[in-house]
Amino acid sequence: SIDALASMALGCALGVTGCARGPDLSAPAGSRQNPIVCSGRPDEFTYLGRLRCADGTAPHWRRTGNAPGGPYGGQLDRYLVRCVRLNWETHVYFDRRHRPIGEKEPPEGLRLAAETDAVRWCGVTGGCSAP
Repeated sequence: SIDALASMALGCALGVTGCARGPDLSAPAGSRQNPIVCSGRPDEFTYLGRLRCADGTAPHWRRTGNAPGGPYGGQLDRYLVRCVRLNWETHVYFDRRHRPIGEKEPPEGLRLAAETDAVRWCGVTGGCSAP
């Protein structure tokens, strides 16, 4: 009903009820507030395969679970991304319930290689390491 919609909209605006607000574009790409959007795990793996550390090496990565409460209202996939030679790591968050839109921004501290330079992913359970 219209009353129910008005109540839901007011609750959302006041922050009383949960609702999908969309990403905080001022937050770093790949953060929980501004996740990388993609259409499934293969897209996540392709994106992760394009990441490069500050020294140009491909990082090691593995999925570490889900994070509730993404900006679109659903769960996020969380990956630990490690630049071993630099002794540096970060978490990268994905919302895989979208059509791919071609992310162009890398997470802070990382670069994004061309699609043709992506490291092939190694599988769902084991994560991947660069050769």
